[in-house]
Amino acid sequence: MCCCGKMGRRHGPGTGHYDATARQLPTTASCAQEVVRTVLLKPARQQLSPQVFMVNCACFIQSGLYLVVRVLWVGTEGGASRGEERAREGVDWWYWMDAVERVLRRAFFRAGYRVRAHGQALWKAGLNLQGALANTEGLVRHKKVLTWEGASPEIGSNVFVAPNASVIGKVTLGDGASVWYGATLRGDVNSIAVGAGSCVLDNAVVHVAKYGVGKQELPTIIGDRVCIGSGAIVHACEIASDSCVGNRAIVMDGATVAKHAMVGAGSMVTPGTKVGEMELWQGSPAKFVRNLTAAEVEELILKRVELSSSLALGHMEENLKTLEEIDDEKYKIKLRARYTKDYLSHIGLLGMEEEMHQRACETRNRELAQQRNALNN
Repeated sequence: MCCCGKMGRRHGPGTGHYDATARQLPTTASCAQEVVRTVLLKPARQQLSPQVFMVNCACFIQSGLYLVVRVLWVGTEGGASRGEERAREGVDWWYWMDAVERVLRRAFFRAGYRVRAHGQALWKAGLNLQGALANTEGLVRHKKVLTWEGASPEIGSNVFVAPNASVIGKVTLGDGASVWYGATLRGDVNSIAVGAGSCVLDNAVVHVAKYGVGKQELPTIIGDRVCIGSGAIVHACEIASDSCVGNRAIVMDGATVAKHAMVGAGSMVTPGTKVGEMELWQGSPAKFVRNLTAAEVEELILKRVELSSSLALGHMEENLKTLEEIDDEKYKIKLRARYTKDYLSHIGLLGMEEEMHQRACETRNRELAQQRNALNN
């Protein structure tokens, strides 16, 4: 039965009626929920200009005041008569208070997105005001080499470890090895050995096991010039030199992959399986398909490892740049866009772009240093 005494009728928001049998939200909560939905639930990840920031602040304050006034009005003169009527009809006031609490909780939760977005807008506005003197962190803070229980990774010379890769615990990387972006080598319960010139490509995982069948130690051993494909999982097994594990392939505990062998992409080598020399295995579970020719070994394995090693040197050089070098490169890009070849030919500097850019960067760095010293003093 509704508060007006009419049976079998549901009243929508804004009519001033509450159907206790349908357990609908009261008018105040419904109105507040509608205000929250229309005002506060805007995407918080949009790029906010100062004008939009001020408008959102005004809308947020207006909606908050409206909600407070509505809640206070229900508990005073405007809601006293209706409260007595609802009490006579047996309205569940605990449910009403719970409904208001849910609306307020959701309002504050959604308002948090708006506050965070406003903070980002203020941060960007502050950077714009500081101009070239703004101190922005452009380097990755991820710790790529991590000690575990006193055991630190041993890394050889000319080894590339990507900024967002993870090398943890008892891990040995040979000379010229490379661990690419998103890859993880976790030697926590046992050891991992990666040979010289081997590459663990993007998002691959190399892990170990404490014990296998019969309490047998199960480290992970990867030989020289081995390619672990992107997204592959190598777990407590042995991969011989000059072999390849395809993209998203899985090699499980106790398995061995012999020299010049290849595990196809997406395959799964089950525990204890032995892949023979110059063999191609594919499928899930992986089965022997055929023998590889010498030309296929050269093209599919050796050249792939050689290409990854050469690319790793370039990526290592790029990732070792300091913040000042990165800023200089960005400034040179702006100079190239500003001074075209036609402009340089008119002023007689065509063919001297690099020298001009270098001098401009040096002048800019001196001016920035002088400005920072003036601010500090």
